[in-house]
Amino acid sequence: MHNDAKRGNPAIPEAAREVHEALQVDLEWLRRQPGQATERVIQLSQEWIDTVCADTEARAGQAVQLSAQLSLHSDGTLLVRGSLTGEILAPCGRCLGDAGVDASDELCLTFLPAARIRDYLKNTPGDDPEGLELVASDLDEIFYEGNAVDLSNVVREQLLLALPMRVLCARGEACRGMCGRCGAMVNDMPADATTCSACKAPFMDEPEEHEQEIPAWKRKLMGLSDDP
Repeated sequence: MHNDAKRGNPAIPEAAREVHEALQVDLEWLRRQPGQATERVIQLSQEWIDTVCADTEARAGQAVQLSAQLSLHSDGTLLVRGSLTGEILAPCGRCLGDAGVDASDELCLTFLPAARIRDYLKNTPGDDPEGLELVASDLDEIFYEGNAVDLSNVVREQLLLALPMRVLCARGEACRGMCGRCGAMVNDMPADATTCSACKAPFMDEPEEHEQEIPAWKRKLMGLSDDP
């Protein structure tokens, strides 16, 4: 299979390279297979998940698995149909304890040879390339170069989008969080307590959920901008 990791890509930790390699789709290999779809099941290791979540406060939880069906057409179109299943851990928005986030999602992607859009532009002078790119995006189509398709960026994006702006631990709305003054765990104090048993400070009201700031990494992923 096509693999940047085998060439010693320094951006990929050693423990995560096996997953990176498994997410490379060798189109030449697919062309040599019968005309039936190829099934692939990839276990996304904790090390690889941690690289995905490196710019967030989340980390690997239960094993995440990618199950995909790959179909390569004679014109170079690659269809990827499948699903992600598993869990990521993120800090609770109140007590900072572990909160499980369901990372399960369905995948339905179409990869097209980049040469096809270039040929189309040559035959249709005057069309706006940017407009064509938007059409492809609306159709969930992704253009690729060469004889390999890298699924790692698509899987990475799906996992990051699964992370909510704010998540609660297993206690849910019953989680009372931490003392805003000393950081003592309020969940360990009597249920009717109105002051912190550690510093004696009165408990402060938690900010409304809509006031929670969207992290910069997620704003970038969502295509949001702070510019007016």
